[in-house]
Amino acid sequence: MKKNILRKNLVMGIVFLLIGVSAVSSTGKYIENLSSEQEQLEAVENSISPCNEVFEAYAYAAYFPGGQEGLHGFDLNNPGNLTFITSGCSFFLSGACFVPPYYIYGTEYSTGIVWVFNILTLELYVVGGGGMGLNGLDYDDESGFLYAVVLDGLYKINITTGEQTYIGGWTTYHMWSGIAINNGICYGHDVLNDAIYIINLDTAELTLLGYTSLDCNYAQDMAFDKDNDTLYLATYTTIGQLYICNTTNCDLTLVGDFEGGAQITGFAIPYYDYNQPPGAPTIDGPDSGEPGIEYEYIFNSTDPDGDSVMYFIDWGDNNTEWTEFGDSGEEIILKHTWDKGGEYTIKAKAKDTSDAESNWTYFEVEIPRTRTTSNTILLQLLERFPNAFLIIRQILGL
Repeated sequence: MKKNILRKNLVMGIVFLLIGVSAVSSTGKYIENLSSEQEQLEAVENSISPCNEVFEAYAYAAYFPGGQEGLHGFDLNNPGNLTFITSGCSFFLSGACFVPPYYIYGTEYSTGIVWVFNILTLELYVVGGGGMGLNGLDYDDESGFLYAVVLDGLYKINITTGEQTYIGGWTTYHMWSGIAINNGICYGHDVLNDAIYIINLDTAELTLLGYTSLDCNYAQDMAFDKDNDTLYLATYTTIGQLYICNTTNCDLTLVGDFEGGAQITGFAIPYYDYNQPPGAPTIDGPDSGEPGIEYEYIFNSTDPDGDSVMYFIDWGDNNTEWTEFGDSGEEIILKHTWDKGGEYTIKAKAKDTSDAESNWTYFEVEIPRTRTTSNTILLQLLERFPNAFLIIRQILGL
């Protein structure tokens, strides 16, 4: 295998060192000054481009001759056209991945801090974590954890806190530029040996898949198109290029050059059709009634993706229920009886087949308490004391 390992170590080491120094000096101070999520959102407000399109893929361009470094969107069949979204607040994302239903998670080089970008609202905020600087990042749907690699080990990342947990390392030297996970199988791109490995997520054990035949240098990344079961490599030799990698024999198929030959370090592909949550359901039915009487209520929610939806109903009297899945936009009729009088609030939300949930809808219902009238009380007394009426007449002189 044609390779000058010493040259690669020196070149990549110098590049990572320079980028790492820049990221630490700017990012450490930046995060220290942000005490709330609102402040974080305000801090990145001016960095967001007015672009509300949902792209087939997202990439962090760390080096972009003739263009803006930062997060970009593009179509998988046209990497030669990158659309700028955000500069990322002057920090460097060494790895990125998609997490359903609409999030791009990225890890900050040298600090390991995890950030999140919402592809629908264009909000960018920090999750947390930090510790080891991570070279690649991806999400495992089966376990619900993020996974990341460094030069000598594999880490599991808590998706809520960013906390890092060391899994294991390797006795031989590897220079990982990215990982991609699909159906529990983790693929790693080693640019030192120009090879693709399968990495066991439980033990970090490596299995060689094959060699890429490329002479890759510097940082890059990889990502799975999970809707189409396709592994993509964002590579950099002397220019940045996008390849499809055969997961059986490691054969590569060139898709095209990235615009300006950009170097991609954070690469993510949304999947499950960019699932969006269903709309908050409507509730239609009587807003008042009587105790012990059964009433009908109609619930309806539309899912933007056309997914089937189910409903969770809280009737306000400690009774709740989930419905079965039904077609988006189809009315669901449910019946309920309140045993006691009072004021009740019906709460309802919808959930689609990808577990995305809507906002709550509230509906007020008044069930008057049964009132015992004076006439009723008098009749009850007369039933218990039949001679009472005669006694009352005598007392009153009637």
